[in-house]
Amino acid sequence: MDYKKLQFGPLIKKIRLAKGFYLKEIASKTISIAQLSRFESGKSDISSEKFYHILDALLIESNEFESFYSNETGQSLWKIFDISNANSSLNISEIEENLSYASKMCKTGNQTTFWKLQESILRGHLSIAKSKPELVTSHDLHRIHSYLDKTHYFGTFECKLMIYLMNYDGLINTHRYILKMLDNNNIFKNNHRTHNAILNVLFNALATSIEENYLPLANQYLSAVKSLGIYHDMIFHKAEFRFAEACIEYLESKKKESISQMYAIIEALELLGETVLANNFKRTLNIIEK
Repeated sequence: MDYKKLQFGPLIKKIRLAKGFYLKEIASKTISIAQLSRFESGKSDISSEKFYHILDALLIESNEFESFYSNETGQSLWKIFDISNANSSLNISEIEENLSYASKMCKTGNQTTFWKLQESILRGHLSIAKSKPELVTSHDLHRIHSYLDKTHYFGTFECKLMIYLMNYDGLINTHRYILKMLDNNNIFKNNHRTHNAILNVLFNALATSIEENYLPLANQYLSAVKSLGIYHDMIFHKAEFRFAEACIEYLESKKKESISQMYAIIEALELLGETVLANNFKRTLNIIEK
């Protein structure tokens, strides 16, 4: 594929600068600083292997980059890349194997930020799979805080990091990054995948703030969802929004109608076979009814 012809270089530079990375942090044995600089300025082409390395180092998923390119140029790319990612698996042996590889890569000096963050995320997946939250270390949390403090771009990867922090370091310690995400003039704000990832963060924050009775925060997150808007095909996000509205209304006024509405939403989800989301709603409902 002719990456120079498609002019991916300037877009790569735009993403890199938005994320706060220097050229030397992306370069490695695979691609030199000089070669990366020439590619970003559109002066030279690179191989597929080197391009995949750049995406990995920038913490960008291949299909997310496709959307970025389409938004920037108005041209559609049909599954140009095929990069597998098994980090979200809850298979213990697979996670341990990936964790071992990530730990090894952390010591090589190449893509250090990427692999340290991946190592932390994998430890989180392992803690869920083994139900042992103590597997997540303070170093893991520190790495993620340091990265989120530095970045000025919030894409799907950064949103995953915020949800991770909410689970292991609490909502209060994640709140400042949510505000930063909402205040930031996201360079890819029209990206459907990024939009969906940001909504996932907000709905996770909404659920936590409701369960912990942080009503000012809950209302703030609800307003943020309203401002962002929910695409017509995001039916489960719409269910989450209505459920959150009913929860907040009940906590503020104790209206019995709000409880009835919550039960109706849960029943509808169960009929649709969305048992995981329905069970999450049931847990929240049990908490606020006590």
